[in-house]
Amino acid sequence: MPIYEFICKKCEYTFEELLSIHEKWPKCPKCNSNLDKLLSDFCGIVKGSEHRSIDCIVGEDSEKKWEGMHKRKENRKKKAMEKKNG
Repeated sequence: MPIYEFICKKCEYTFEELLSIHEKWPKCPKCNSNLDKLLSDFCGIVKGSEHRSIDCIVGEDSEKKWEGMHKRKENRKKKAMEKKNG
């Protein structure tokens, strides 16, 4: 069963709810008003991914992690070329 994230249209209270696909959307637990479903972050690991350490990181943290990975990769290339050229 998926976890859905909702926000109340009236009081803007946000919460998560574990619902089956066939269940009706709940009402706001605080004011009993209608809700909107929020777009939630999710995590997935791709089989054979070269970047398992960042597959589940989102936002600014993922940008920093990618930059660090690319810098390390470039440094390894540089060192290998220097070693090759002696």
